[in-house]
Amino acid sequence: MIMSKKKLLVVILLVIVKCNMLPAQIIPDNIKDELYKLNKVFDSSSYVGFDLHILYYTDTVNGNSKRDEKTVEYYLNKKNYYYKVDEIEFMQNDSFSINVDHDTKAIVATKNNSSNPSDQFVLKNFIDQSLTAYDSAYDVLLDNPDSSTKRIIFSLTSAYADSAFTFSKFTITYDIESYKTLKIQVRFKDMVPFDGDTSLSVTPSLLTQNLEMNFLHYRGLPTTRFFDETNYLYFDKILKQYLPGEKFKYYKIITAGLEHEEMENNQQQLKDNTQ
Repeated sequence: MIMSKKKLLVVILLVIVKCNMLPAQIIPDNIKDELYKLNKVFDSSSYVGFDLHILYYTDTVNGNSKRDEKTVEYYLNKKNYYYKVDEIEFMQNDSFSINVDHDTKAIVATKNNSSNPSDQFVLKNFIDQSLTAYDSAYDVLLDNPDSSTKRIIFSLTSAYADSAFTFSKFTITYDIESYKTLKIQVRFKDMVPFDGDTSLSVTPSLLTQNLEMNFLHYRGLPTTRFFDETNYLYFDKILKQYLPGEKFKYYKIITAGLEHEEMENNQQQLKDNTQ
């Protein structure tokens, strides 16, 4: 059974939320240092791109299982990022958050109010949350599977095997020199119903799920157009509205809280008040 792309992304976001909900942790200082260096790649890199291959699968229950995989194209530039998955493009720079849906031919643009746009970057958060997510219920191990990589492994101790802790294992594999993340693996249990299959809900039980994210083909940015909002839309001073860029000239524009709109609304309100 295959999940939709939206459901797969929801699973990833749920994993991140669950990380954030776990108790305060105790992590050895040397591992903290490693995690901070991993974060720095996402937080400070200039014009770096990579492909993210996401694989989600579950154990088999009553002859049923779930499996889905997607490849996402990512580009980062310090506090800005861009990704493309299937027919969806998303770009966030210092001023705008822009979502392009090629299926519906629509562009949704909002003002970016984040003081630190990189905080919105889910992969950076995924690693960042591990600094505050795991307590003494987990054994934390730093090892070298080979001469070119390191691996940080969080494993739930046997004493907590039957507890409410969701994650049984969480692993980050990365390059030993560049600190670029190569793979994130998560094994967790949750009550997740199967779409359209009521037989699995007769006897509720925890379903073991696995999420693997492989970071592939690190590369430089081929063009800076990804982070230029005028590539997606521009403000027409005569019509006093946003219009799609040339590449998207037949797309519908939906905006909220953008600077020119706020200015026009304020001017109109001032005009109405003086009449």
